Amino acid sequence: MYPQKLLDHIKHNEYEVLERLPPHLKTDKDYMEPLLFAVKNDFDTYAVYKYYGENLQNDRNLAAQIILSEPSLIQGSPISNDKQFIIENVHINPDVINYMSDVLKKDEELIVELCNMNDKEIIQNIVESCEIKETILDNPQLQNDKEFMGSILKIDCTFLEVAG
Repeated sequence: MYPQKLLDHIKHNEYEVLERLPPHLKTDKDYMEPLLFAVKNDFDTYAVYKYYGENLQNDRNLAAQIILSEPSLIQGSPISNDKQFIIENVHINPDVINYMSDVLKKDEELIVELCNMNDKEIIQNIVESCEIKETILDNPQLQNDKEFMGSILKIDCTFLEVAG
């Protein structure tokens, strides 16, 4: 089913060869999924996911498995722009925040919702990755929330200037 040359490249961790696959193969679950799990089983990586077609990258269950160990792989995929996926799976691995789309990193509603989870790791990732200063300025309830501001100030004391 797979050309030997393709398999040789994959055996040598040269996954970029998958980028040259025709689009109809990248979007074919029956073609791509065996490659993904073979590489996961043999090399302990989901690297093949980066080369999946967008229709396959939208698989929430697969993406949830991937973010356990390799959240960086969702960067640039459709799932990285899925607000509900991030909310539902941020507790699996808060590092997923670093790899969500730039649009979501600027989404004040999402940032507030994530901050309200009161999880130190989540807040740390938000401070490191998102445009939180504007969100705090636009939401006075966050400026005056002692617990929230305290946890942010532990990470970055420059946020004192936006505290209530």
